[in-house]
Amino acid sequence: YAGTKGVEIIPLINSPGHMDAILDAMGELGLPNVAYSLNGQSSERTIDVTNSTATAFTQALLKKYIAYFAEQGCTLFNMGADEYGNDINGTPHFSDLIRGDGYDDYITYLNAVAGMIETAGMTPMAFNDGIYYNNSVGYGTINTNILVCYWSNGWSGYNLATAGYLKEQGFKLINTNGDYYWIVGGNQITASKAAQFDKTSFPKQGGNEIISDPTGSMFCIWSDSPQAQTDSSVASSVSAVISAFGNTLPETTQSAAHV
Repeated sequence: YAGTKGVEIIPLINSPGHMDAILDAMGELGLPNVAYSLNGQSSERTIDVTNSTATAFTQALLKKYIAYFAEQGCTLFNMGADEYGNDINGTPHFSDLIRGDGYDDYITYLNAVAGMIETAGMTPMAFNDGIYYNNSVGYGTINTNILVCYWSNGWSGYNLATAGYLKEQGFKLINTNGDYYWIVGGNQITASKAAQFDKTSFPKQGGNEIISDPTGSMFCIWSDSPQAQTDSSVASSVSAVISAFGNTLPETTQSAAHV
């Protein structure tokens, strides 16, 4: 149906975090010690990237979906890769991965999934969190073919690389500014706020950062509390917001997938 309207679907299956149901399934299947843990507390949504069983199972599962969406004509696949272990103490733990010598394993995992996506003929996408976290470049080289969806520069104690720094490393950037999120059960920007979006203005702690030539922009609707609204009420509520956001963007040609 999307194809008949000239709309290309970009699937997103998040890993190695935000995979609660998949981690539950791994437990039901009897896979031991697959969850990331810190100080005796285990994550309910993030695998341990240093555990070869956890990574092999997740990649085998992803491979099925990557192949399926490639067969449907999709040209992009978003692998998420953000907010590692964020259900432990309410904050992501890339810094603890670095302290515990697991960050190189995270990079290995990231590159492996990106390679699977490229092998299927699609371009990989990921959120910016773990891409050279805190400018940490000594743990491995990250595949610069990954389109970086830049949503946040972090907060106190969560020090993400700036958009400018990632651009210097050779990455193409998608402006996914978290200040413009519309969240079911949370903050919902208005159409007047959406009309202020600037594709060149990227979030940075204490202000913003100008990247003159971003590869694209993204407006996100997140369903943090899915029971808070019905599908139809969300659709009607965001119509004007999407229109206002879209009106700030330049004209583009139709995707080659639908020409």
